[in-house]
Amino acid sequence: MSASEGKDENNLDIAAEDQPYEACDPTTDRHSYRCLGVKFYDSKDFKKALEYHKLDLNQAQHTGNRAAEGRAYSDLGLTYKSLGELQEAMDCHLRHLSITKEVRNKDEEVKAYGNLGNVYKSLGKVKKAVEYHELDLSITSAIGDKAGEARAYTNLANAYCYLGELDKALQYELKVANIFKELKDKSEEGNAYGRLGAVYQHMGDFTQALEYHQQQLDIAKGHEDRSEQARAYRNLGIDYKSLGDFNNALDCHQHALNLAKEVRDRAEGFALGNLGVVYNNIGDFKEALVHLNEYKKISEDNEDKLGQRQAYANLGVTFQGLGMFEEAIENHQSRLAMSQEAGDKTSQGGAYANIGIAYHCLGRLDEAVKNHLQDRKISIEIGDKAGQGRACANLGMAYFDLGDFENALTFYQQDLSFAKAAKDLTGQGRVLCNIARVFYSQGDLVLAEKFFQMSLTFTEKMRSLLRSKDDCKISLRDRYDKWYTTLWNVQLQLNKTVEALSTAERGRGQALMDLMEMQYGLKVPQTESGEQIEKNTSVSQYISSQVVFVAVDNDAVLNFWVLDKENQVKFVRKKTDTDLKGLVEEAYQNIGVKKPVKCDDRSLDESSEERELGHSPEGDGSSVKENAQDAVKILYNEVIGPISDIIKDGQITIVPDGPLYFLPFSALKDEESRSFSETFSVRLAPSLTSLRLLAECPDEYHCTTGALLVGDPWVESVRIRGKRVPQLPSAKEEVEMIGKILKSEPLIGKEATKAKVLCRLDSVFLVHIAAHGSAKTGEIVLSPNPTSSKRPKEADFLLKMKDVLNSKLRAKLVVLSCCHSGRGDIKAEGVVGIARAFLGAGARSVLVSLWAIDDKATLGFMRYFYQHLMDGNCASKSVNQAMKCMRESDDFSEVRYWAPFVLIGDDVTMNFAEISTLSAM
Repeated sequence: MSASEGKDENNLDIAAEDQPYEACDPTTDRHSYRCLGVKFYDSKDFKKALEYHKLDLNQAQHTGNRAAEGRAYSDLGLTYKSLGELQEAMDCHLRHLSITKEVRNKDEEVKAYGNLGNVYKSLGKVKKAVEYHELDLSITSAIGDKAGEARAYTNLANAYCYLGELDKALQYELKVANIFKELKDKSEEGNAYGRLGAVYQHMGDFTQALEYHQQQLDIAKGHEDRSEQARAYRNLGIDYKSLGDFNNALDCHQHALNLAKEVRDRAEGFALGNLGVVYNNIGDFKEALVHLNEYKKISEDNEDKLGQRQAYANLGVTFQGLGMFEEAIENHQSRLAMSQEAGDKTSQGGAYANIGIAYHCLGRLDEAVKNHLQDRKISIEIGDKAGQGRACANLGMAYFDLGDFENALTFYQQDLSFAKAAKDLTGQGRVLCNIARVFYSQGDLVLAEKFFQMSLTFTEKMRSLLRSKDDCKISLRDRYDKWYTTLWNVQLQLNKTVEALSTAERGRGQALMDLMEMQYGLKVPQTESGEQIEKNTSVSQYISSQVVFVAVDNDAVLNFWVLDKENQVKFVRKKTDTDLKGLVEEAYQNIGVKKPVKCDDRSLDESSEERELGHSPEGDGSSVKENAQDAVKILYNEVIGPISDIIKDGQITIVPDGPLYFLPFSALKDEESRSFSETFSVRLAPSLTSLRLLAECPDEYHCTTGALLVGDPWVESVRIRGKRVPQLPSAKEEVEMIGKILKSEPLIGKEATKAKVLCRLDSVFLVHIAAHGSAKTGEIVLSPNPTSSKRPKEADFLLKMKDVLNSKLRAKLVVLSCCHSGRGDIKAEGVVGIARAFLGAGARSVLVSLWAIDDKATLGFMRYFYQHLMDGNCASKSVNQAMKCMRESDDFSEVRYWAPFVLIGDDVTMNFAEISTLSAM
């Protein structure tokens, strides 16, 4: 948990196993009372269940049946616990234990021990809980009750997890899974996997957690157990949230909610609460408020006091996010009062923590410290190691903001010891970063650098654990972006410009590098070692031009590292007072689309793109044009000006950052109104490592023959947001023109199906697709796969990023002659769009467009591009020459026609003489 965040009250704990009800016999009135109590308990109507179990108890006492009286107390204890009335539950289970000893019933004695242990755990008296669970285990082991033994192991695992002894917890849960494998009880085996995943969550190993929770889900689906499926989806949602993959987290919690509603399960409230927590994490506090208020209402209706406490906790966090700190404190205090009434020490500690955080946000740091100290006191009292770590983290943050660095450091070091003991990778990385901030504030840059470096080793360990989970890696990198930025800023202050470059490079396109390494069978270590620094800066062996590596820091400072073929690094730093993102959008108003896009463009999202860029559909656009001309000159001064006297070559490779990913470098104009493309051929690269991987890729990896040409797919039946998609006659002409040059038959119209394209992607030297593209991600509309439906689904026709990533491309060059094919979400990872997918799938070089491109103009551009490519020019020079031809043409000299095209990746040269004819299938 971050020191500045409230505790997530819906994080999964290992579920304690209450002893199951004994089957009831409805043949007598007394048993009828009990059966009704069980029925209402199973349907989560605990208030009604309580009424009937009390009637059952009275009947047993009246008849003097001590065994039945003991069972009634057990049932009442379970019901009180479900209602959150823990002291009443404790009293009932103690009475049950006393009676079982009196009547010498070992089976009932075991149940009493297990249930007492669970209540003690809920009360925060975990060591006492362990004593009772060990008594339970000793008896079940002695009598050979394997299922009972597994239940005792589960409860011990739960207790040890709470105590921070995660190795013991893991050991016990593995025993449980093995027992149920032996018993061939798949349902219970699935439950065990769910709890094993929870232990790995506590360890910070979310990849392993995901794997076990997926097994839990698979088993639940196999048994068509909807309640267990809901729990598995809930667990998976928490895994994804912990990794920062909020889209998958929302999907999983929504699945859990839908399933819980179907079976009218108590998990409906949990799902609503978890959805609220995820919405809090993504900053959508209004949506969080809706879900958490609904969770609170359900909990109140069911008299579920535990649920009410959780709802109050997370509502407090929501109000805090909305800046309504008094309301936040009010909700946390309501939770505190309920926790004190129930005697739930664990919940009391969490409430004090969140109250302290709210006071911290109000600037009332002394009040914050008081509450965090109270949290720490309770956590020590009940042996809650996680709570102690949380309190130390929050105290460290409070003392840091008070300027008391000595106390801040003391508490952060204690927090680190708890994170180490728990083997919590996330926690260790976070606290090391906090310690680094203390040293930085004290002016000790050397120690600050050391601890920032150490913190990053943990983020990279977490990334390595994610293996092939690309979405999760992207989310993880986003979550820790500031750590990389802060470290390279510290290194710059220490005048370590080369080391700073290495750190900035370590944070670039990490997930993409993993994809490329996997495709090419290479491995590039991402470390801070001198060897890695040397490799990052020794670019002469794998580049053909100067490389400009750009990094934008949190204070809007542009940092440029210029690397040349002589292996020299020059560094320039420039503070900018301009809004780079806003300036790029201003420039787009002239060189992109200043009027509504018409149907002869290759865009799916014309109206949304207009709104996104602030375009006005009215007026002649003259004033916009004038402002945009200023914008492209300002951008030149900001981005090119600082390095204009360093870059000498006619070719340049740029590794951009932030809003510069969407900057049309070729269109920037100097003071004499000369565009940058008049003097430089430009290509982009996701990172320095990507250039090296492309250079070191085995020669035999990429194909030397075959072309896949796709143009004007048949889209008559396709509807995007209910609207028809027009055909693209010039796209058809474009691929026919290229097909004649290459002697290759293109896929056109109904032949250009998604299935045929995917089938051929991995077997060709060149891929060229001329079709409609999405403004958000660049994903491409193809002809629908054959289907019985008159309205094909998106999956039938849209070439998505995941479709491309699942392919194994061998193409040297991919040309995406589609609108917006260079677009995507800008993340710390880079631009996550269709172009990245092609690079990650194995393409050596990708030519894309940044905005909506005109159908006829694009035909002209591609004609010039392929003419120069056929003459033996490299791709970047061919793009540059095509731009020159367009500028000099009568019809398409305007910047918007030629400037959107960007080459990403390697600067390939194509040997078209070797391309064999590949007929359309």
